[in-house]
Amino acid sequence: MFELAGEFDIGSAMPFRSALEEALRGDTPDLIVDLRGVTFMDSRMLGILLDAQSRMRVREGRLALCLGASPARRVLQVARLEDHFDTYDELDDALAA
Repeated sequence: MFELAGEFDIGSAMPFRSALEEALRGDTPDLIVDLRGVTFMDSRMLGILLDAQSRMRVREGRLALCLGASPARRVLQVARLEDHFDTYDELDDALAA
């Protein structure tokens, strides 16, 4: 599970991408990314999430996003990508699914 907070743009998203790459090399069937603490994310972050989602589907896993009422939810809605992911308001719901 990844719990993120703050702003994620072209520069600050790269450490997350590296950590996500490491997790994707493992055998974890599902990943949860908690974005409730994210105050800003740009298209680079969307690309990272879409790539991770694609790679999880290939290995028949799932990438779940915990969004709450965060600005990240709005970014996904504007980009028309919210339905592309398994999304949850609360972390407990994502963990239980």
